[in-house]
Amino acid sequence: MLATSSSKEQVIVAGRYNGVGGSPAVLSGEGFSVADGGTGTYTVTFHRAYDSLIAVTATALTSNINIHVGTITHTDGTIGPSIIFQGNADADGTDTDCIFSFITVWEVDT
Repeated sequence: MLATSSSKEQVIVAGRYNGVGGSPAVLSGEGFSVADGGTGTYTVTFHRAYDSLIAVTATALTSNINIHVGTITHTDGTIGPSIIFQGNADADGTDTDCIFSFITVWEVDT
């Protein structure tokens, strides 16, 4: 838990994912799953619903790769939202598999 107000709480969900090689896997974190959507495309789906996304960031942990936050599917309060992350090579911008970490901050009713 990050902070609270009279009716809202902030929750951090973070993780690290290895999308390189033949066996993609969550390396750390909980409260989410990752679907490999093809070369360099990863959909992180959160296991619970949240009221709103306050912040999201991602860091590529593979050399010469950038990771970008793509489409964010908003929650309706009953299903978990999802975020697409995209890995691209520094040299030419082609889609590239990578290892990355992410941090999200969510707001929920208390």
